[in-house]
Amino acid sequence: MAENNAVSLKLPQFWADGAKIWFAQAESQFAIRNVTSEVQKYHHVLASLQNEVAITLTDFFENVPEENPYSTLKLRLLKKYTYTDLEKAEMVRSMPGLGDRKPSSLMDSMLALCPAGHQMSPLFLNEFLRRMPGVVRGHLHTFSYEDPRALAQQADLVWSSHTPQTIHQVVSDVNSDISTETLSCNAVNPSSMERNYSDVSRYQRNSSSSSTSGLCFYHQKYGKKARKCNDPCSFQPQTGNGHTGGRR
Repeated sequence: MAENNAVSLKLPQFWADGAKIWFAQAESQFAIRNVTSEVQKYHHVLASLQNEVAITLTDFFENVPEENPYSTLKLRLLKKYTYTDLEKAEMVRSMPGLGDRKPSSLMDSMLALCPAGHQMSPLFLNEFLRRMPGVVRGHLHTFSYEDPRALAQQADLVWSSHTPQTIHQVVSDVNSDISTETLSCNAVNPSSMERNYSDVSRYQRNSSSSSTSGLCFYHQKYGKKARKCNDPCSFQPQTGNGHTGGRR
């Protein structure tokens, strides 16, 4: 029965960029199918190697050990295709920014490269935080770092409420209330700035006068001869004696 299982077993092609994961999956298949022989495991691994990988092991195949051939081949492959701690640290340091990924996805990629025991080091956490948008990083600085994945989950919550679409919508809503002239530096000239400032100043003076006397700017300045009136205004037009008041 065990021999039949071994014959039907076919491993996926060797994954040079993830040798540890590939061997974990291979050994899971060995366990499921009850393949325990070193020789059988060795031949299954050998059959899964790409030509470009196998050719680098020519010296090994010319003198395959009689004892533990699988374990020896596994050790050789892991040594060749596993990054050192320094290489992993450099890959984390040079990893691109968040892009359109969730923070937790970025954390998964970083943890896959992080040397054992360094997941909570200040340097590793800083590499993660400096890739976060400013609005997300500001929230995370107040968060207690229990473990890197908890930090990433918190970052996801903040990130989801500040997606680019949301930010774009907020900017669009604000811009819709602002004229093109105020948004374009090329459209601004000294005369228009002076005119706008005068309009604002006059409005502020009118509002101030109205709030203190109860009369609008025009009635406060011209009294019953005013030809205009701005609300709010407490001026009461006179009727019956030829006066029609200032409201028109």
